[in-house]
Amino acid sequence: MDTDDLRLQRWGDVDDGYLGPAFHMRFKPGQVLYGSRRTYLRKVAIADFEGICANTTFVLEPSSADLLPEFLPQVMSTERFHDHSVQQSKGSVNPYINFRDLTWFEFALPPAKHQWSIVKVLECARQAAHEAAQVRTALESLKDALIDDATWDSSCGRWSVPLVRVGDLLDGTPRNGLSPKASSEPDGVRSVTLSAVRDGRFTADEDTEKWCEPSSKAPEFRVDAGDVFIVRGNGNRSLVGRAGLALVKPEPACIYPDLLIRLRFDELRIDPFLATALWNFRRVHRRLLGRAKSSNGIYKVNGKDISSHELPVPPAAESRALLTRLRAIDELQTLCKVHAVAAGKLMSALREKVLRPDGVHDV
Repeated sequence: MDTDDLRLQRWGDVDDGYLGPAFHMRFKPGQVLYGSRRTYLRKVAIADFEGICANTTFVLEPSSADLLPEFLPQVMSTERFHDHSVQQSKGSVNPYINFRDLTWFEFALPPAKHQWSIVKVLECARQAAHEAAQVRTALESLKDALIDDATWDSSCGRWSVPLVRVGDLLDGTPRNGLSPKASSEPDGVRSVTLSAVRDGRFTADEDTEKWCEPSSKAPEFRVDAGDVFIVRGNGNRSLVGRAGLALVKPEPACIYPDLLIRLRFDELRIDPFLATALWNFRRVHRRLLGRAKSSNGIYKVNGKDISSHELPVPPAAESRALLTRLRAIDELQTLCKVHAVAAGKLMSALREKVLRPDGVHDV
């Protein structure tokens, strides 16, 4: 189950080796699944197929025709329900909630006909967000196909363009970031968490920013437009070595943390946008992962690994053509993301409005 997604998007087969002894809860289409561990993750879904889940997932279904199965997960997605679930959770490291602490939650229950009207409106908003996400995924596949066609010879299984050492493409050398002590005061140094690098971008916003104590070294580590950042270490091996491009200079200014490495590409040799796309290309990223070293469950690459890493760089004319196509795809992906986020916010706002605790309101 994914956070704030009422549909099951990922699953495995019964005999794929994934099932452990805790997987003995059977569910059927129309039943509601709720994750009882770390309830702040807001994992609620309605099943549309038959399957088995772990005993840490509650399997629910209405006991009366007065409550539609499709309406129940909408109620369980409201802020009121999430607040209730978090407040009733026990434990600190891996908080959990007992079923009996959910059963006394109360909500307004309209007639079944009204429930169905609410569900249909909210489902339209969910579908709009889902379709936008699907288009983004398709565009990502198109981007990979373009890079593959421009750099790989499938007939003989090798690169069709020269592999160029990263160190020869840079203006300067790779540089680790700075991580001053955390501070609760917003008048210190603005930094970011590792999640600032995602989807090929470096994004400093309210979701990724954090504040640190002032440092005289901060100016040396300020992020500028065109900077590319590499994830130096992570417990998730697939995230190690991922690249994110800062399209704009963050305002207010921010620095980058020690677990990121900054690269500044020489734009006369390669455009940073193209370099980032090539870097994250699956064939290229796998080569860098081969250099990753593990220590205490953390996988890491260092500046030496990165400098000696190689990118498949097409000749100048082909690079310009590939860059133009990749930028066009990126613009479409950005539009899809904006649409998906707007649809998601609309769905949440509608849900909170029509399922207010003082009684269900008209859609």
